[in-house]
Amino acid sequence: MFENIRQACQSVLSHKMRTFLTMLGIIIGIASIISIVSTIKGTNEQMKKNIIGSGNNTVEIELSENGYPYETEYSGIPGGVPVFEEDVLEEIRDLPHVEEAAIYNVRDVMDGVYYQNVGLTSGRIYGVTPDYFSLCGYRLVNGGLFVEEDKQNFRKVAVVETETARILFQGKNPVGQTIEIEGEPFTVIGLVEPAK
Repeated sequence: MFENIRQACQSVLSHKMRTFLTMLGIIIGIASIISIVSTIKGTNEQMKKNIIGSGNNTVEIELSENGYPYETEYSGIPGGVPVFEEDVLEEIRDLPHVEEAAIYNVRDVMDGVYYQNVGLTSGRIYGVTPDYFSLCGYRLVNGGLFVEEDKQNFRKVAVVETETARILFQGKNPVGQTIEIEGEPFTVIGLVEPAK
């Protein structure tokens, strides 16, 4: 056995270039396999995050056109697209592995939200169903959330996020205050913040 080891060492020392090239080939081969496996694994993880959401297992479905969100406010509802009502929401909730579902509508506003003399330069207004907050990881800080009667009775009520409240109310408790959204008065009924 020692004779075999001695002959192998002599062979390696007498053919240094061949030994170096062989080792280089093995190193490049292993590095290539590791990088390919890492790339595939990273791509799979990114696809999972894109499909199921990053850590909160929430999937958002939106109507888009040419890579941009479709604006039903300006373009109307396109043909063949059903309006999401409570029955459609129930069908989604009945799907396997779906724990909860909520509907929301988003509108960007430019200089359209005011409290007394303080306004937001830009922002987004969400029209949501009551389950939206827990589903999207918001925690109630003060006041209350929307209830079904608010929708049925067309009450002009709003729930604001803590960052928005900080800018608009400047330290004052927002619950019970009246804000103006595009010229319409809304009563603030709750304050929420993203859950940590």
